[in-house]
Amino acid sequence: MENFDTTAFINMVDAFYNNAFNNLILFGGLFVVIVTIIMPIVLQLLSQKYQSGEYIKMENNLRKEFTHLIESKILSIKKENKDNIEECFNEKEEELKNILIPLEKRLNTSLGLNLHTIGNMNTNKKDFLGAIGYYAAAGKFYLEAEDEMNLDRILKCIKNSYRLIDEKENNFEVEDKRKKIEEFISKVEDKYNYKYNSAIHEIRKVIFNQEKKINEVKF
Repeated sequence: MENFDTTAFINMVDAFYNNAFNNLILFGGLFVVIVTIIMPIVLQLLSQKYQSGEYIKMENNLRKEFTHLIESKILSIKKENKDNIEECFNEKEEELKNILIPLEKRLNTSLGLNLHTIGNMNTNKKDFLGAIGYYAAAGKFYLEAEDEMNLDRILKCIKNSYRLIDEKENNFEVEDKRKKIEEFISKVEDKYNYKYNSAIHEIRKVIFNQEKKINEVKF
């Protein structure tokens, strides 16, 4: 019986995983390129045809699909080689995590920017109530991405848009947007403690003053 060449086997395993690893990085990179460059164009075209809730649902589905594709890719590699090279894969899996975490953050930032852009489009059309829905949704993606620069910007956008809401707007719609804002800024507080206290306090103050004006108009 021929001797088992351990060195050759290890080299073969390493070569296999290097190839799989590189393919997965390429796959993830291409996905981010699609989301960063192509998606904004498509989504801007679709934004006029979809209501805010439906559009945000599309964004969330896209993010879930990205996560599912990555997880499926890892499971597929594991199943094909489970018996012989589990230890080698564990080493590569740690490397993959170091690559995929930044990729996911970039994806979340890209999705946030898409929503942020549409919010700005609504602001330019003076649809401030509509803009707030997109801004709040964008903020959640920035929060996931830990993108503090854009998070700071979106908090200012929310404050400025809420201040400009027409006092004659439908109370139910205003309340719906207020709940979305409160849900978002509560998550910011949970994640960053006191870091954004000043910005959040200003938003809540604007909401209070604006709702007071709306109630005065109604009665």
